[in-house]
Formats: sequence, structure tokens, C-alpha cells
Amino acid sequence: MQNFYTDTELNFPKSGVSLPNGELRPYIIFNMVASVDGKTTTRNGSLAGLSSQCDRQIMRCLRASVDAVLVGGNTLRHDPFLPTLPQEMLGSRPQPKGVVITKSGNLPTTHPFWSGDRHDRIVFSVVPLPEVYQRRAIVRQFSGNLLTVLAQLFTEFRVRTLLIEAGSSLNYQLIANGWADEFFLTVSPVFVGGKDNLSILGGDGHGLGSSELARVALVSVYQNHNEIYLRYRFHK
Repeated sequence: MQNFYTDTELNFPKSGVSLPNGELRPYIIFNMVASVDGKTTTRNGSLAGLSSQCDRQIMRCLRASVDAVLVGGNTLRHDPFLPTLPQEMLGSRPQPKGVVITKSGNLPTTHPFWSGDRHDRIVFSVVPLPEVYQRRAIVRQFSGNLLTVLAQLFTEFRVRTLLIEAGSSLNYQLIANGWADEFFLTVSPVFVGGKDNLSILGGDGHGLGSSELARVALVSVYQNHNEIYLRYRFHK
């Protein structure tokens, strides 16, 4: 397997990104795997058939290079999300924190995610969560405004670099609002189809709507067998 993305390549900025209100947010990167036709799920809404050993190794390298990994509640309900890495991958760096955002508060009580250190697990919920979750993670209630979550991650939890491994809805919110810095995309050599399969970005109607298109610059391209690994940086 090819060894892509060296430590030098993944040395992301640590100074934070300014928000319109004067606060700072983490430097935000995304990592997704999608089919040639842009689908991020296959049969039964799962990832089956998309990811590969090389793609999963890239995911671990990206996790090792950031302070926290964020997913939505839907990811936690359907995937065995666990950001913990082998210590040899991290060296002297701490484990990345795992962050979950939920509107409904509908989170599984039994899940590998809860096996980590409580101080490395953060849950932002629009609704109050039962005590069972507060024993397993640091819980913060929020109004639904993602801007407050990003600022709080930066100031309270000292998250300078944030990896998004979420679905199309959360990706859309962050990118449409200009809160995105880089996007890593693995193009899996398959076509999927199906209107019920999710794509990289969601959004109602015609997507970004009246806002300007989210333009990116191509930073690098790698190939391993029939897979392509793309890295983009968003224009500001």
C-alpha cells in the first residue's frame, strides 16, 4: 500500500480561523469516500463496497494530525465510530477528541465511542441528555447554531484542528456557511446510483442556493490501483 500524506503535508495551521463575530474557530478539514457518481452510501445506506485498506489508512493519518474528529448523531447511530488510534501513530501527541453533534438527542447507549476517556468525548446536543451520557462524555447543550459549537471547541476545549467525518447534511451546513478549509476525497472505482443513497453534500432545492459556489483549489492527487485521492483547499 502506498504511503500518502506525510507529516509535513498534514501540518495544518494551529492559529485558528477568524469568525465574523471576532471569535476564532478551528481549522476545519473534511474526509470522505465516494463513488465515481458522488455517492457516500451503497446498499442499505451503508459504506459497504466503497472503502479500502488504503483509504482507511489515510483516515487514520488524518485523525492523527488533528485535535478532534466530529460526526453527527446519525453517524453514531449507524457506524462504529471510534477515533482512538494506536499510540505508535501518535508519538507524543494526545489521542484526538471525539465530538458528536445531535439535534434529537437520540444516541445509542451501547457504542464503541463511549469506550474512550470521558474527557476525550464531547457531545453537543440541542435537547437535554440523560445522565447516562453525561457519565460517559462532556455534554454541552446548544441552540442549534453551529457557530457557537465551533467557537466553543476552540476556546474551551483547545481544538485547533478539526476533522469532519459527518454526512451530507452537516457537510453542507459547514461548507455553505464558509466554515471549511480543506477537503480530502477518496474516489472509489464504483458507480452506485439510487436516489436514496447519500451524496457528499446535501442541501434543499438547488443546494447552495443564492450563495456563491464554494470554490476550491486542487492541492494534490494520488493514485493507488484504481482509487484516486484528492486534496482540495477552499478559496476564501
